[in-house]
Amino acid sequence: MKLSLTWRLSIWYILAFTVAIFFILTIVYLDSLRITYKYIDEFLTTDGLVAAQAAIQQDLIGGHLVDNQTFQNKIPEKPGELLFLLNNNGKIVVSSLYSSADTQAISHLFTVAQNSKGNLFVEQNFNHTLIRFYLIPLRENHKFFGILLIGHPVDDVQKSFHNLLILLVVIFLLLTLLTIISGYLVTKLGLRPFKKISSQIQQINPLDPREKLIVPGNNDELSQLTISFNNLIDRIHSILKREQQFMADVAHELKTPLTILQSNLELALSHPRSSGEYRQIISESLHDAQTISSLTKEILDLSWSEVENDHLSLKAVDLSKLAFDLVDIAHTLSSVKNIKTHSSITPKVFILGRYDKLHRALLNVVENAVKYSPKNKLITINLQTTKNTALIVIADHGVGIPPQDLPYIFNRFYRGRQSPEIPGSGLGLSITKGVIEAHHGAISIYSRVAFGTSVTISLPLLKKLPPSSVKH
Repeated sequence: MKLSLTWRLSIWYILAFTVAIFFILTIVYLDSLRITYKYIDEFLTTDGLVAAQAAIQQDLIGGHLVDNQTFQNKIPEKPGELLFLLNNNGKIVVSSLYSSADTQAISHLFTVAQNSKGNLFVEQNFNHTLIRFYLIPLRENHKFFGILLIGHPVDDVQKSFHNLLILLVVIFLLLTLLTIISGYLVTKLGLRPFKKISSQIQQINPLDPREKLIVPGNNDELSQLTISFNNLIDRIHSILKREQQFMADVAHELKTPLTILQSNLELALSHPRSSGEYRQIISESLHDAQTISSLTKEILDLSWSEVENDHLSLKAVDLSKLAFDLVDIAHTLSSVKNIKTHSSITPKVFILGRYDKLHRALLNVVENAVKYSPKNKLITINLQTTKNTALIVIADHGVGIPPQDLPYIFNRFYRGRQSPEIPGSGLGLSITKGVIEAHHGAISIYSRVAFGTSVTISLPLLKKLPPSSVKH
């Protein structure tokens, strides 16, 4: 079963607090137990060492001092404290009990102490009572002559800690229940603004740019999320508007050649004609078909440049060879207008990309330079490198671009005021910009009316050249 976000966050909240409470209560219990036993062990150690020193000084075990009371007067009396002094045979020489001692327990403690290498604490049932004993083997000059046992009942201590454990368990269960209730309520309350936003999103008409989420006024993370979503809506509307405009422009651009093509074909079928007339109609229809084909190809190139291309197979491209090819094409295109071409190409410049797409993008710039240059002018094509970048500069001395047109020259189907009579679709620079940016490059244009235009394209250099992947 898939849990809701409210329950998933509640469970994490409950688990975190429950574990924290468990560790805190466990530390309280264990630390209380440690402090209590430390206190018992400290006074057993103090009294035991005093008694052991008195026993060694008076040589009680050797039997020279028979006055038991004299020895006990040297030991601080504590309520409930037991003291036994045993000789090296395990016989009780001194006892703080007036009644009979638990000889089986005494014998066991004597054996444990005799086999130990030093003083130690042992808990032992003694006359049906749990006693914590401090065992002190008595030695002098490496000679063992007895054992001192001093103990204190810990039955009441263990019962108290048992009751404390029950109390802590009850507290733990109550706090866990409180954590479950509060965790769910806090999580539900915390997610309420997100549910409100989700409800608003479902009611938004994606086609209406006026509909936005209401931004909370507290300037917190929720406000930032709302603002980000509204910005996303704006970008989506901008894309939709641009695509609608694109579709309208495509329909408009295709409408004219298709209409002419249809009219020519209808005219050819209207009545019999001579072979020359049919030839002229077919020629005009072929020209219109070529116009449609060229426009369709440019639209496909534009689509390629505007999608994510990181997954495509890129290869090392010899940009120097591509630039030389462009120079040859420029020579051919400009020969009719007697335009001179000058070039300065740095050899062996390589980048990572698609040769065919880059060729199409740069050729658009060269064609524009030739189209918008008057006769007997000059076009320059330069390729140079900086530390990490290849720079291509294509400049002409043509009519230039008016300042009011410059902000729009990369828009699809945009044609400047000075180019109504020059053939073109208005997609060339859009395609060029998209291809260059798809190759992680940049393009900029500087132009002055009547002085010409300079187009600068920068592309990242390929640092390591794999010889087998060079694409010519």
